[in-house]
Amino acid sequence: MSIGTYLMAPQPILPIIRWHSISASTPIAHSAYGIFMATISVLCLRHDGRDTANDLPATLKTCSASSLVELFSLYDRNGHWPLDIFDSGSMAVRIHHPVNASATPEQQYALTIKAAQFQYEHLNTQSHSISDSKGTAAKKQLIQPKALQHTDPKLKTPIFLGSTTDQLRATLGLIDVDECEADGESAFFIADLAEVYRQHLRWTKELPRIVPFYAVKCNPDPNVLRLLAALGTGFDCASNGEIQNVLDIGVSPSRIIYANPCKASSFVRQAARQGIAMTTFDNLDELNKMKKFHPKCKLVVRILTDDSKSVCQLGLKFGAPLDSVPRLLARARELELDVVGVSFHVGSGCYDPESFRDAVRRARIAFQMGKVAGYTFGLLDVGGGYDHSNFEMIAKVLRTSLDEFFPLEQFGAGGSEMREGQEALRIIAEPGRYYVQCAFVLAANIIARRDGRSDVDDLDDAMEQSSTPDTDCTSSTAVDSIEPQQQDKPQVMLYQNDGMYGAFNCIMFDHQIVHPKVLTLRRQFAYRPDLEAPGVAPVDESTSESPDKLLVESDDNQLIPCSVWGPTCDSIDCVRDLAYLPKGLNVGDWLVYENMGAYTICAASSFNGLRRSEVRYTVGAEGEDADAVKNLLSLVEASESS
Repeated sequence: MSIGTYLMAPQPILPIIRWHSISASTPIAHSAYGIFMATISVLCLRHDGRDTANDLPATLKTCSASSLVELFSLYDRNGHWPLDIFDSGSMAVRIHHPVNASATPEQQYALTIKAAQFQYEHLNTQSHSISDSKGTAAKKQLIQPKALQHTDPKLKTPIFLGSTTDQLRATLGLIDVDECEADGESAFFIADLAEVYRQHLRWTKELPRIVPFYAVKCNPDPNVLRLLAALGTGFDCASNGEIQNVLDIGVSPSRIIYANPCKASSFVRQAARQGIAMTTFDNLDELNKMKKFHPKCKLVVRILTDDSKSVCQLGLKFGAPLDSVPRLLARARELELDVVGVSFHVGSGCYDPESFRDAVRRARIAFQMGKVAGYTFGLLDVGGGYDHSNFEMIAKVLRTSLDEFFPLEQFGAGGSEMREGQEALRIIAEPGRYYVQCAFVLAANIIARRDGRSDVDDLDDAMEQSSTPDTDCTSSTAVDSIEPQQQDKPQVMLYQNDGMYGAFNCIMFDHQIVHPKVLTLRRQFAYRPDLEAPGVAPVDESTSESPDKLLVESDDNQLIPCSVWGPTCDSIDCVRDLAYLPKGLNVGDWLVYENMGAYTICAASSFNGLRRSEVRYTVGAEGEDADAVKNLLSLVEASESS
């Protein structure tokens, strides 16, 4: 079968299609969802009007009819294509395949989608083990490396199989801190892309009406972006650089919202040239700027909400008070600008789900103001603020709030089944930390150690700017909850090779509190992700997550008060002013920090000429999630190279 697809539109948008023959209650397999999103992404990747008949990757195979049933029922359940934002009338689609001329559009699309399915069992996944680049030198290490496999040698970036613990062990097994070259023992991240995938499935389960537009600012890691692109998310970009990063992986401009109410004029002109239509505003001057430099844009008015229950409050800088919205809309009408919807942001790291209900209520009022001004809004952007730890609570409040203020009886998802009297409404969100916070861990090497200084009465001044409530998600009990009295003074000062000017900038800028845990003790692997304390657990021979048998003296395991410092010459570079860690930690040992995926890599600097920590990727242990991730990534990379 020869299949080609023409996508001819200045701003390509996936057309709306309804499938009438499938029940909306049909359960959806996770792998089917992943294939569905990947397929839709590939169909949207080409947006230059060229025939893509020869661009389909050789690894794309046909799939079974049962898989198509699952895919179609997913569409029917959600009620709309996740990538559709506005109308679909401007897109022309031409399909080449041997089908009867009387075939319905649904049948034609079915054949196209079927031909583009990724058949997992036919993918060439020849694996090979990682090599020991250090040769015999690495054998001196007491850490025993565990050989892992590449998921797919065709991927541009090495991505491995195995748990995060396996990755930590294998990476350390290749490092000889006593003989390595400069930077050979640099701190490094382990990114579990399967965790990002699972978070996406969690989102679609809890918030099926809302299409996520990932906040690129949170973590612009290229493999995270590729995976989310394959899953069909949109992207929230705040600058020209972020927009370019997303476009570079082949994402259609229609899947981007330029979510910055105050943009540089040159960035606006560039966005217009790139076909980025959707953007936010909250003031009159921005309207004048958009009229001058991007008159065909699709504007979204950002309203002010109560963000007092969030870690990072944004209301001081952005958001139009409700009483100013009528004036803004009247001016937009005078300028003949198209305002298509309303957005809000309750603040980053929101810990009060009720904040979302109040924000949705305000958005409904703004919708009414739009009607008075002569607009019929078709987009609601519910912003960010979603945290891993309380997501289900937030989702419940958001679902009920949307049902109350934007009921389906009045606001439908669009498509051929819209009932009379309904208004088409697309609902999007801008999650960032929700996707990546818990997917990244950071390993840092202890480069120096010294006894605590008796002449320092209090280290609190050094941490004054980072003393904030511990509201971020953790995968284990916070260290502070098991520590002795906070009046204790550090007995030992530990210096590690990443700090406040690197990945730990999150302490200052994102108000995070980080918790060091022992990765190695006396050069022996000691990490257990399920261990609440920062010290060493007893060896459990029944689990693969066990540390190596420890031959160190029991006195080394005693927890003592320590302070942890970064590597720069600045005294503000204090990661923890008080943490309880094993007495036996010494130079050459490693600490590990969980939940380091949000607002860490993106703001790291090279101050003092120090390298930024690099990332090693895994798709987790073998299984359905790992299979889905590696196939999605292969699909995107094949499209990039075509």
